Amino acid sequence: MKKTVIYTVTLGSTIVVLDTTVVNIAVPDLALQLDASITAVGWVVAGYSLAIAGVLPIAGWAVRRHGERRIWLLALLLFAFGSVSCSLAWNLPALLTFRAVQGIGTGLIVPVGQMLLARTTGPQQMGRALVVSGAPVAVAPVFGPTLGGLMVGAFGWRGVFLLSAPVALTALAASLRWLPATTPAERAEPLDRRGALLGAVCVATLVFGLSSVARQDLAWRLAAAACVGTGLVLLPLFVRHTRRHARPVLDLGMYQRRPFALALGTHTLFGFTFYASMIVLPLEMLSLRGMSVTTAGALLAAQGAGAGLAMPLARWTMDRFGPARTAGWGLLAMLVTTLPMAIWPGRVPDGPLVALLLVRGVGTGMVFVGLQAAAYAAIRPAEVSSAAPQINIVNRIGGAMGVAVAAVLMDLAAGGVGPAWWAVIAVNAAAGCGAYALTRVTRPAGRTPLTAAGSRRSR
Repeated sequence: MKKTVIYTVTLGSTIVVLDTTVVNIAVPDLALQLDASITAVGWVVAGYSLAIAGVLPIAGWAVRRHGERRIWLLALLLFAFGSVSCSLAWNLPALLTFRAVQGIGTGLIVPVGQMLLARTTGPQQMGRALVVSGAPVAVAPVFGPTLGGLMVGAFGWRGVFLLSAPVALTALAASLRWLPATTPAERAEPLDRRGALLGAVCVATLVFGLSSVARQDLAWRLAAAACVGTGLVLLPLFVRHTRRHARPVLDLGMYQRRPFALALGTHTLFGFTFYASMIVLPLEMLSLRGMSVTTAGALLAAQGAGAGLAMPLARWTMDRFGPARTAGWGLLAMLVTTLPMAIWPGRVPDGPLVALLLVRGVGTGMVFVGLQAAAYAAIRPAEVSSAAPQINIVNRIGGAMGVAVAAVLMDLAAGGVGPAWWAVIAVNAAAGCGAYALTRVTRPAGRTPLTAAGSRRSR
């Protein structure tokens, strides 16, 4: 039963992660076919991100109120309906509406999937489940642009949405067949409406603003700056409200535990380095090296292959040394393999570049699994519904920061990638320091002081 649950959750989680990157490649064709400007079509991506960010804060409350299985099925249904509807959209407003529906489904699928895994295996054993489910999720962003280009070339922009629909429907059928019934909390709290609104607007404005700050259009930049400012103003208000509310939509008290706070802080920095490199690498290959999209995609596939190969290694290292050290070694591998790209931007020969990307992918997979396993090991089972959305929120904010900084630095360097690579290295090193600090407050076998203390109290 455990394996079928893990495989079912993996299928649903992989398609939404893949969809996030696949659609980006269709923006030029969308603008041409719908007779709209690139700025207007940009809302297909921006609106999707806003919907995801807006729904994340209430995902935990929805699960506590209705149970994991019901929310998971609802999320898959929304995603599948949105995918089919997007492929049939007759104009841009219709496409934006259906894309928002798809985004709501996506915003629920990833955290609720992690809640299902935690319920099935227990938070302390999440590392083993993540080893199985993490490979496709870690690989999907790397192969997404290549797959998107193939679908656009064969079927036009509607093809990228048709790609997602059958997989989502398959995941829905598998979920109906194999996911066990889950019961909501006996006394599910009423929705903290003010906290939900503050959290949704805060996260959505920060993610949208950071990811849009480097756009060439002046209107986009002004809107991005306003959104970042709004998010920064709302953040302390949200924290203050959460501390005063008896049953907040997100429990921020978990950050008082050093293992959890360090794991999520390091996860934010990892999100920065991962998503920034996903912007810099394709630009380097296409602009500086003059590669075709197909050749660049084939080289990038080495990083995806490395992430997949990392999972057995991550399981071995976590069993023997704990998730914190696993993440630390992964970050070290990422740092060492990124240095040549910064020292010789655009001049590393193709053969060595493939080797660097393969090893970097291995490091990425180890970090992805190690940090999430460390975060879940620091919490109690009853806290999973609040922790899962927060893990995804910090990853999205970190990723948006990475994209923004990398894009701005490349713009200032007139298309050069050297400064952006050095920024990636600096944040990667900071993440490594975070992982080292995490090893100091967790036990080698992955048990945190909190868990150990809880075991002593139970005895």
